[in-house]
Amino acid sequence: MGKKLTVSKKSLMYALMILPFVFPEMFYFNGVLSKIIVAWKMLVVVFSGLLLIKQRLHIKKSRLFLFLFLLYNIALSFYNGVMPSFEIYELSMVIIFCYYLDRDMAEFLKVVIIIGEIMIYINFATVIIFPNGMYTTVSDYADGYSANWFLGYKNPMVRLILPICLFSYVYSEKFDKSRIFRSRILLAVSIVTVIMVKSSGGIMGLIVFALFVLGCNFKSVVEIIKRLKVKAIYFVVILIDIVIVVLRQQTLFSFVIDNFLQRSTETLTGRTEIWDVAINLIVANPVFGYGESSVNLMHKYIYASHPHNYILYIVLQGGLISFILLTAFIFVADKSLNVATKNNPELRCMVLGAITSFFVMGIAESLTSAIFYYPLFALCDEGRK
Repeated sequence: MGKKLTVSKKSLMYALMILPFVFPEMFYFNGVLSKIIVAWKMLVVVFSGLLLIKQRLHIKKSRLFLFLFLLYNIALSFYNGVMPSFEIYELSMVIIFCYYLDRDMAEFLKVVIIIGEIMIYINFATVIIFPNGMYTTVSDYADGYSANWFLGYKNPMVRLILPICLFSYVYSEKFDKSRIFRSRILLAVSIVTVIMVKSSGGIMGLIVFALFVLGCNFKSVVEIIKRLKVKAIYFVVILIDIVIVVLRQQTLFSFVIDNFLQRSTETLTGRTEIWDVAINLIVANPVFGYGESSVNLMHKYIYASHPHNYILYIVLQGGLISFILLTAFIFVADKSLNVATKNNPELRCMVLGAITSFFVMGIAESLTSAIFYYPLFALCDEGRK
């Protein structure tokens, strides 16, 4: 008699909380299915609110600035008459990750990883079967994008792939070192995927993460990475943003732009024009920002719905207030990561690698639809139960 495949009620609950937020864009093409997924998401949002009430609205100091950052953007969007759906979903995922990583990290991560692995491998299969794209999307602002596969358009897919790779490595390091080969295969398939779909941002992000993970195998490299700070990397990237986005000295990075990103050094594939529009909007309202109404404002002047730069996106949406809250959170996360990984420098390499990868990708992308980006910072928290 073979062994029965059993799924615990707890694991099923975790899966039901995660699944609606990782369903691919193509699932929304059917009107009925789309409504079911949105309703499912809202049930999870309500559940996350109940989790917060269960904790008597207690938020750890290490997470306070992140909650304030997300809540400010949500409130501002409502004030401007726009429904901030994705920001609400982000906050919901942050609450859920913080709650269950504190209480049942191993089982919760395991469920997230299994779901993510299935998504990544199905996506890889569609990339092989449909090398020129699986379907075409058409919008009011573009003739159509054909570079779409199971996980959607080629650039955003890495924002799901990268966190899943991180979670896989973290699980292997903390709970089951025998599965490290499985994590390596997942990362290798992910890198091959972004290369095949020609996602320059994805290639850069996963290569940076892979270098950090590879460094975990060398004590000398681990010692160097131990000295790296999240806040230092954050400010280095901001400096690069200023040089490229504001001063337009992108020729200083022409080797990387031409050979690795495969973009035009002069215009960065049209991004300079988009940055100009975003900067002008920011100058008009530098303190408070526009919330989700920034999407409609961008569309008035250009075909893009966001600035294609993470810091510009933060300031455009929430002004200097959001930037200050985010920066304060980065400082706190840096300190928390130091404490949480004091006795496990390899774990520090992995988490810092993923954060650095997102920062680097944020130079040319707004990091929209990155549902696990802010939740992964929960791994920085020293407060485990």
